[in-house]
Amino acid sequence: MRLDGEAIHQSEEITPLHLIEAGGRTALVCIADGALSERIAQALQKLNYHVVVAQNPSSLLGRMEFDQYPLILLDEGYGGTDSASNPVLLHLQRSPMPARRRSFLCIRSEQTPTLDHLTAFRIGANLIINLQDVEKMPVILDRLVKEYEAFYAVFNDELTKRGTSSV
Repeated sequence: MRLDGEAIHQSEEITPLHLIEAGGRTALVCIADGALSERIAQALQKLNYHVVVAQNPSSLLGRMEFDQYPLILLDEGYGGTDSASNPVLLHLQRSPMPARRRSFLCIRSEQTPTLDHLTAFRIGANLIINLQDVEKMPVILDRLVKEYEAFYAVFNDELTKRGTSSV
């Protein structure tokens, strides 16, 4: 599928080529609702993200071991589960902290209010967007991702100076 000249990859198997093609920032969309997933993908393209849409958690988990996604949008019920047993969220929660710092995790929720920072912190996310506020998502994401990148830029620059990496 093509939107505005950019590719949105929808695949059961996400390959490393999806990331090589981008040449920039890549967003991973893990939203079960196809129409909502497409709306979110279009909004992310306007923010200059190369969008990869994951069709199911099982193929995605294998790829996440090797690939890094600067932005991950995850439905709290992705894979037919709730947030407590979401396999992708559990994988991210168990990831080493230096690896987690390379990704901004946004959870799409039906119950939790947008910008509920305490709940986001509790589940290991950077942001929660309620379904009611999906239309406002581009503005919220743009601002918060920039703040996140600026905050960790100092940390990552210091690691680079010391000759180490955070991943």
